[in-house]
Amino acid sequence: MHFILSGAYKGAVRWKWVMVNPLRQAEPPAAPMPNPHPPSAAEAARIVNEAWKDPDWGALMAERLAIETTLHKLRHYSATELISAGVDVRTVAGRLGHSGGGTTTLRTYTAWMSEADQRAASGIATRMPSRPAPLKAVERAKCDPQSPYAKIAAELRLRILSGVFADGDLAPYPAPP
Repeated sequence: MHFILSGAYKGAVRWKWVMVNPLRQAEPPAAPMPNPHPPSAAEAARIVNEAWKDPDWGALMAERLAIETTLHKLRHYSATELISAGVDVRTVAGRLGHSGGGTTTLRTYTAWMSEADQRAASGIATRMPSRPAPLKAVERAKCDPQSPYAKIAAELRLRILSGVFADGDLAPYPAPP
């Protein structure tokens, strides 16, 4: 709230709507302590495994797996795993695009990582499963159809295999509106 009002008063002084900004005399509130909530190693592994099935995965991957996270939280996961594995803070900061030699990285991540966890942890690569063999497009469409047409084709395939549709039957079509 302080920052919103401060900015509004600053503009009002500049435009000469008021003579003095009363918020210059107030102390702004302390910034909240960072509290990132990265996904667990198991959740990150599920997301990565699912992403490897489809090269055009995108941000809906976690939603499809019913994991409450975002790509930004996966960034937190990566940073905390790298720090836990003993990667120096300057390297982690560089990977995250933080400037300032790791100050932001230290302030955000090491506050909630104990020294014992850092010593006990191994590298991020050892925590992730190996990449599964990629499915061919036809096999992927059978087991995990994504597009509306692939879903219709998969449903028809199931009905044919279960005997609902017999050889020579007409293909179903939608009723006219």
